[in-house]
Amino acid sequence: MQATWKNKHTPYEVISALTDFARLSQQASALLSSSLETPDTLALTMLTRLLSLCHASQGTFLLSFQPYGIGRRPLSAVLLADQHLFPLMIRYKMSEEAVASALALFSPDGPDIQIPPAMPHVIIWRRLLDRPAEEGEWRSTAQHAPMTCAFFVLVWPEKRHTNGEKDLLPLIADAVDAVIVNMLLALRVHDLEEIAQRKAEQANELLKAELLATVSHELRSPLASIKGYTTTLLRHEKRISPEERHEFLVAISSASARLEIIVNRLLEVSQLETQTVHFEPIQVNLIHLVQEALTAVRHFVVDEATLQAEANSHPMTYTLHIEQEYNARPDDGLVVQGDRRLLRNLLDHLLENATQHSPAHSKIEVGLRSIQQPQALAALELQLQQEKPTLAVLPASRQKHDVPLVEIWVKDTGSGIPPEHLQHIFDRFYRVDMSLVRDVNGLGLGLSICKSIVELHRGTIWVESEPGKGSAFHVLLPQNGHISQAIEETV
Repeated sequence: MQATWKNKHTPYEVISALTDFARLSQQASALLSSSLETPDTLALTMLTRLLSLCHASQGTFLLSFQPYGIGRRPLSAVLLADQHLFPLMIRYKMSEEAVASALALFSPDGPDIQIPPAMPHVIIWRRLLDRPAEEGEWRSTAQHAPMTCAFFVLVWPEKRHTNGEKDLLPLIADAVDAVIVNMLLALRVHDLEEIAQRKAEQANELLKAELLATVSHELRSPLASIKGYTTTLLRHEKRISPEERHEFLVAISSASARLEIIVNRLLEVSQLETQTVHFEPIQVNLIHLVQEALTAVRHFVVDEATLQAEANSHPMTYTLHIEQEYNARPDDGLVVQGDRRLLRNLLDHLLENATQHSPAHSKIEVGLRSIQQPQALAALELQLQQEKPTLAVLPASRQKHDVPLVEIWVKDTGSGIPPEHLQHIFDRFYRVDMSLVRDVNGLGLGLSICKSIVELHRGTIWVESEPGKGSAFHVLLPQNGHISQAIEETV
């Protein structure tokens, strides 16, 4: 090897350089999963090591995305500043004008290593590399990947001979190419991350705009009613009959109640998200609690129907279905340890959701059952694991069911939930219909609040729905005595 070695650099120097470039290639690969280094830093390190190996005093590393390389058009410092054509340029003791002057002498049809006759102290080294395609970029069958021209400009003192360095460069070409390719991949990953971040920010801004529009609409509607009726009462008090005055006051009271519900709901979701909600676990009889919720929702529906001049007294039919083991007492197995106020809110939100999305004169069923036998628990766990994604959605935080449970379900015969919306049905402020002109009002917080309440009680909530046939929301809560300690630790 030493007998035929014609380059003035020893084999040891070349091997050492190859080792250094291999390490740089690994650092460039690390850019794909780490932000500890930047492409500029690695490019400068690669350039300085190449200059040191070749004993050059000045240099430049340049990436060009021009299809035919540099030399097809006049170069200038202004053109080199175009980041679309030249996304990366690292200079070491060279000005942009000097770089442009040197590269203007490069012949694109000549060899990859050229010494311009007008600058015998300069070597220009071109490397043609495949680069990752940009989004939407066309690829032909003959050209599997777009090309990148990488250039190294190496400068010595004017009288320094450079033929030895010209013979050295091909020996390290593969190692240098590996560094540049990994750097290109890192740059592409960085660009993709920026694109994804911009799209996420745009989606976030769109969501904020929709949220503000929804909240504004929900707040302005009752406020407009209150303002309109009160203004009429103040301006035309003497002209309004007692019957009309009573009607106006009822409308003001209804709008005020709706406004109070909206504000309380926003406060409630804020407390649940920040874990500042007041939680007092006690023994709760679910049969009594469900009966209270059904009584309240019946009065609410009747009042709403009266305000809307409905002729029928009960546009909805509510039924309570209880499943218990044979010879069990009414309260056996249907008592849980939890916060009574929060559990009542859970039932109110589920019943309100079923009522709003069901047509008039439809039937809403509320069910309760105790699941105590190990065989029944195993069958339930298997059923939940085998549910089809288009028919059932379970929150990711659901627990494994290995203790006696109480199941609550609220089933309606409404329009159902389209499959593409099922995965987001428990998200905050999510609505199937995001338009302001819609049949059902609301902020899209009810189901999100339900999910938070159920998780606070170490339970599970899921929905089964089929468009045109209705939806059924199921809640599983551990029975009394099985989660009191777990609740205390969670809180």
